[in-house]
Amino acid sequence: MTEWQEDSLRAQYTVPTVEISSILDSIPSVSAAVIGDFCLDIYWAIDRSASELSIETGLNTEPVSHQRYSPGGAGNVVMNLLALGVETVYPVGVLGEDPFGRELRLLFKDPHVNCTGLVSQDKGWATPAYIKPCVESQELSRIDIGNFNRLSDLAEAELLTKLEEILRRVSVVLINHQVTGSIHDSPAFRHRLAQLIERYPQLIFIVDSRGYHDSYPKAIHKLNEHEIMRASGKPVDAHETVLLEDLIQQAPLLCERWNSPLIVTRGERGCIIAAGGEVSRVYGLQLSGPLDPVGAGDTFCAALMACISAGAGLASAAFVANIAAAVTVQKLLQTGTASRQEILELGKHADRVHNPELAESLHRARYIDGSEIETINKPIPALNIRHILFDHDGTISTLRQGWEEIMEPMMIRSILGTQHRMDDEAVFLRIRKRVREFIERTTGIQTIAQMHGLAQLIGEFGLVPENQVRSATEYKEMFNKELTEVVDMRIAKLDRGELSVSDFTLKGVVPFLRALRQAGVLLYLASGTDVEDVKREAERLGYADVFDGRIYGSIGEVDKDAKRIVIEGILNKINGAAEQIITFGDGPVEIRETVRRDALAVGVASNELRRFGLNPEKRTRLIRAGANAVVPDFSQWQKLWEVLQLPRPRLQNISHPQFDRSHLQTRKLNVRVNKVNIERDAVLVEATPGPISPATAGALVECAEKIRAARSAGRPVMLAFGAHTIKNGLAPVLIQLMEQGWVTLLATNGAGIIHDWEFAFQGFSSEDVRSNVNLGQFGMWEETGFNLNLALIVGAYEGIGYGEAVGKMIMRDGLDIPVPEELLRIARTNAEQDPSSAASALDLADTIQRFGLEPGFRPIPHPFKKYSAQAAAFRLNIPFTAHPMFGHDVIYTHPINNGAAIGRVALRDFLTYAEQVHRLEGGVYLSVGSAVMSPMVFEKSLSMSQNLELLQERKITNHHMVIVDLAENSWDWQRDGEPPADNPAYYLRFCKTFSRMGGTMRYVCADNRDFLLALLQELRG
Repeated sequence: MTEWQEDSLRAQYTVPTVEISSILDSIPSVSAAVIGDFCLDIYWAIDRSASELSIETGLNTEPVSHQRYSPGGAGNVVMNLLALGVETVYPVGVLGEDPFGRELRLLFKDPHVNCTGLVSQDKGWATPAYIKPCVESQELSRIDIGNFNRLSDLAEAELLTKLEEILRRVSVVLINHQVTGSIHDSPAFRHRLAQLIERYPQLIFIVDSRGYHDSYPKAIHKLNEHEIMRASGKPVDAHETVLLEDLIQQAPLLCERWNSPLIVTRGERGCIIAAGGEVSRVYGLQLSGPLDPVGAGDTFCAALMACISAGAGLASAAFVANIAAAVTVQKLLQTGTASRQEILELGKHADRVHNPELAESLHRARYIDGSEIETINKPIPALNIRHILFDHDGTISTLRQGWEEIMEPMMIRSILGTQHRMDDEAVFLRIRKRVREFIERTTGIQTIAQMHGLAQLIGEFGLVPENQVRSATEYKEMFNKELTEVVDMRIAKLDRGELSVSDFTLKGVVPFLRALRQAGVLLYLASGTDVEDVKREAERLGYADVFDGRIYGSIGEVDKDAKRIVIEGILNKINGAAEQIITFGDGPVEIRETVRRDALAVGVASNELRRFGLNPEKRTRLIRAGANAVVPDFSQWQKLWEVLQLPRPRLQNISHPQFDRSHLQTRKLNVRVNKVNIERDAVLVEATPGPISPATAGALVECAEKIRAARSAGRPVMLAFGAHTIKNGLAPVLIQLMEQGWVTLLATNGAGIIHDWEFAFQGFSSEDVRSNVNLGQFGMWEETGFNLNLALIVGAYEGIGYGEAVGKMIMRDGLDIPVPEELLRIARTNAEQDPSSAASALDLADTIQRFGLEPGFRPIPHPFKKYSAQAAAFRLNIPFTAHPMFGHDVIYTHPINNGAAIGRVALRDFLTYAEQVHRLEGGVYLSVGSAVMSPMVFEKSLSMSQNLELLQERKITNHHMVIVDLAENSWDWQRDGEPPADNPAYYLRFCKTFSRMGGTMRYVCADNRDFLLALLQELRG
């Protein structure tokens, strides 16, 4: 399977915590049966300190200090169902007449377990038992009992009779097969069980079998990745990795063979679900610390069957089951269970494993244009970056390079204690292995948390007396002392000139930081290192100033400032839209926390020793954490700038008396009486249009055909309209036209922008002009005047258009207000090379100063944004252009109004509009209820476009124009052309202008609500 086919899989599946909780809450109503291999797991802890020489054998004895018994196999499924809180569990299977069988029955003594389905066979059957001797937490060779079992005819008959009785009481059944010497080894038993499955189609049957899936079709099949390959006749060695491509290829074939859904478990890689001709994935979970996979499959099956029976879909059930299995694997040396609370807790905080196949296979990497910038899964989306968060150590600075080499021996010494020698090789090697695994899994969390983990490791090995174990803070001081000595030595060499800043920073990172600051991006520095150390090192390496005080780190309290909390705090402080934020980091923590917010995370897989080039191990960690892209360093930062669409710095007297707006008294919008309530008056897309004339109906059908042809050919469909289109509640119709791809640009006047914004902001618009002018209050509304003008001033600085600036503010529920000093610096820097950018920066700085605006994100809630056509256009990346005239709109009455800013954003919109007119050959232009703006802007744009086309010996002639208005018109523009100047029709600007524009023109007399609604419904078929 090729890589792009792998990407075509359905999105990885996840379930919100509230839904997990709801599923688990329904489990107590479930009754379940488990039919299969009931085993006893026996743990013997051997303490050789009491060993003696056996007189009989001459060998040393293996003294057992304590022993533990627990149900295994199907028995472990029963215990997991109990832990989940099911109403009743019916174990169905065969036990021997032996001590192990009696012990199992004792372990099943629970009011929620009904053991009527457990049959005894006295001959030829030993209760399967697995004796697991352990020495110092290390499991020795297992002793197995029951491998030679054979099911008797009498036991088989009794078992099936009892099973059929139980099937009438349950909603879900697990068919469990795990051992050699199983009840399923009997062909007759398998045949009769398959018949029962056919007889009870209303029940959910799930099969977990190591070799008999073919015997039980028409059930949900659960296999691990090696079992599916074996079932497909393509076995893979147990120690080899099964390729995702092979699983995707084989799973649908087995689904078809068994006529049933299929779930393939893959450990930390999650699950694959094949059903209904589709293959989807469920996220795996990233777990830290030692893991024990024993019993995880049983936990998965128990949770899966309970969740499905409780009403969850297959994918949701598999997701919860995967969390439950992750709970179990963290319980060492036991066949553990997962409770409801444990599942919920892990589900809230667990880290998902992203793209494991890509992470582990460097040859799958895909780079942009031959660069070293690797993209993960899909191209980088359209962005509007205003904030960038940088991790410090390993991402910018390499001053602390080699901390692992300091931490490892320090931890080993602490675990060994003073009573043990470093040359006790067996002990030393075991401790070193655990320490390395621990450091690998905890890279990126703060040091104090790692030291808490060290204290746990010391207790795990038990070589240090309890009264000599130090606190996490003391161990951190020990580590920091050794690390600080190394860092201080390096800084001393820096101070003496023996080394330079470039010797301790990643290649290209410093110029990248300075360019970002110059572009007006707000930079944040985050670290798990103590915050004062981070500041000191950033200052010494010469880049602290680019962060303008936004440097964050540990303050020494593990419950308050884990690196995850530091990152969360910064992202909460930014509180911006996801498309405005990028995080650069070389550790999983910052990548995961950024991805949780749906923001962009760029992994820096740095080789800290060389300070350039790729570290493959880091790459693996970063991709698994969810990185959207990976770079080895910043040597190609200019290319990275283009890929991430980072912003460029944007650098702009009175002859007669002027009105002073600063003394005007504005009022709050909530006191205004409005004529239109958008929730009440919105035109819903399912509404029935009013009656239209036959001529209008014909023009509408023709228009729909032209639109379909234009969009099929990739040509523009432009919709220009007056403010009444918005005021009449047509936003839902306009949004549907955009979402379904029928229109490529919307254009309106300044009033259309205002009504759309007011609806999004408060749900009401359209004041009483006559009354309010008499009162001197028309247009004097604080929120409308202030917020819209501010959005346009900010938009001019950011280099975006009028409608885009307002739509962005609505979508983001606010605006970014830069630091004035930064704006002044940009203005000074760009005054000569980019004076327009400098001027817009000065306009914004002046506004911030005059109105006392606080830098940072300025929240402006828009609770009714779903009714905003501008917001939808911004979300869908469709141009929504505004074509205002100075003085026409109420926003000009507010003192914050800035003509230069409006000119910049409106000009940008005009040129955006004109570019689509330039490509209008074969396209459609709709002008709805716009008597002046639409015809005037169109004729100038078409003239410019024809000018360029004629230079290429081409002309725009094949465009279809539909003009909609309420004005009655008896003149037949299509048949008779333009009327003479003495005819009143000549002065219908919206017809006269368009009749001169070539192409075909249709005039339609109709209410805009009826026409646009009917057009949408005609396009939708």
